[in-house]
Amino acid sequence: MSNTADILITGVGANGLTAWRRGDGGGLTGGDLEVPGATLVGLAEDASGDATRLLAAVDPLLSSGASSPRVCVWVLPAGYLLAGLDGPGGSLLLEQLHAQAGPATTVVVAEPVAALVGALGEVAPGVVVALGADVVILATDFDQVWRQVDGWGVTGLSGRGSGAWIGGEGLAAALRAADGVPGGSAALLRAATARFGPQGRWSMLLTSPDAAATLTGFAAVVGDVAADDPVAEQICRAAAEHLADSVQAARRDLPHLPVCAVGGLLFVDAVRVSLASSLGKRRIFLSPALGGVGEGGRIMADYVAARRALPHRPPLVWRSDRRGVL
Repeated sequence: MSNTADILITGVGANGLTAWRRGDGGGLTGGDLEVPGATLVGLAEDASGDATRLLAAVDPLLSSGASSPRVCVWVLPAGYLLAGLDGPGGSLLLEQLHAQAGPATTVVVAEPVAALVGALGEVAPGVVVALGADVVILATDFDQVWRQVDGWGVTGLSGRGSGAWIGGEGLAAALRAADGVPGGSAALLRAATARFGPQGRWSMLLTSPDAAATLTGFAAVVGDVAADDPVAEQICRAAAEHLADSVQAARRDLPHLPVCAVGGLLFVDAVRVSLASSLGKRRIFLSPALGGVGEGGRIMADYVAARRALPHRPPLVWRSDRRGVL
């Protein structure tokens, strides 16, 4: 596999856009690029505008070489790509990125796919639990089976066991304590009041644009409180049961694939330990994740540069080359 091809990898996540280009000969053509706060509008609303914004953001790297990169990999949120599933937005985005960036091959890939490749260290069959503000479980053999469970991007309706779910359950338990009804947690009430102020203001947390991030920030607090508070501990256990159920559903057609978990919530001890326990009861055991989303993007770019084919599998993987959109 080539390790010197001119490749460009771009990712857009909660913290904005990051990009990296490596040129022929193994040196950096343009190095790294970060654009904090960069966002996408939505495939259904403005795919062409999103393509223009993405290209403008990475122009310092695109224009830094004597020629176009051989391969461009764009790693975008799964919810963003899923939103355009029933319309022409995905193809339009891919066509514009391919035409204007000018590489031999363009790949637009959903973040969970890059997370799986990074976790395994190769393009290979597996299952990944991408656990953050939302949660996506993806099981694939990179051929016929592409099964996604959860990750529909709607706070309160999906994301079972996610950071936003844990944070929301923690705030609900705090409010039960304030009301004096069963199932409340005085410890979570104190923690939530110290963090967000009087309870009357908490409803605004759920209507703000960064509601999921705010709730996920409180999930870490729930995890800390869980060491001494049975209600918080039960929330973490319930989250783990939801996640384990989703993993089991995702791998029903591929029961023997390795399972990896990635995401910042795994640094919360109560969540990590509960998840391992809930999976273990189902005789599912986690393999160590070797890398993250960025590494997955690089591996896929090198994979394609070595003339190995990634499938065109919208909405998770979109691919175009000199022959056009595949």
